[in-house]
Amino acid sequence: MLYHRWHCTGRIHTLGEKILKTTIHNHVPDKAYIEARKGIENLKTMAAQVGPSTQLVIASISEGLSASAAATLPTPPISSMKRTVQRQKLEDFPAIPNSLLELNIPENSQITSDSSSESNSTVQTPLFTTLYNETPSTSSKVPILRRTMPKKRNAQEAIIDKMSSCFYNLNKRVQSAPTPDEDLHFARSLAQDIKILTPLQKIQFKRTIYELLENVASETL
Repeated sequence: MLYHRWHCTGRIHTLGEKILKTTIHNHVPDKAYIEARKGIENLKTMAAQVGPSTQLVIASISEGLSASAAATLPTPPISSMKRTVQRQKLEDFPAIPNSLLELNIPENSQITSDSSSESNSTVQTPLFTTLYNETPSTSSKVPILRRTMPKKRNAQEAIIDKMSSCFYNLNKRVQSAPTPDEDLHFARSLAQDIKILTPLQKIQFKRTIYELLENVASETL
């Protein structure tokens, strides 16, 4: 008896837009439940849009619900609505474009700084050039040290800072030498040049610099 009292058997059978069959409900219409269902449908429709955030969607729908309609929402209502919005956004998330031709860029964003329009050409100039050869070569020169990608940047900056510090200390030792010879003069000028270089500039050495620094270090230590 209780089962038939609390579980409605009212149904409507449709085929497309055509109603085939309806059955009688055993209760009066629940306005609060209907209002809550409409609010959830509006919530899903608004969540499918890219612009509004989750908090904005929930706030917009909650303002229009009455207290009786909010009481029929699953508990806790905010967490339930938040999961519904996030699930809907994930289902309707725009696909990642495979080429520039699939991008829908607004016209005002296609104008460059010189007021010329961007073309949809597939030929693009690379923004970054990388150089990952950081080991000494067999030639008479050491590979160029420069900034590459973010993963390599910190290690290379540390190398350049360490080299700059070594040359700075070398310059101080050379200046304190009583009678510098020709090699020490050369080391002094080299230290002055390296000290003012920035990490963005290229540094290139000859292999003889290593021998010179070895000699200077052994003489000044």
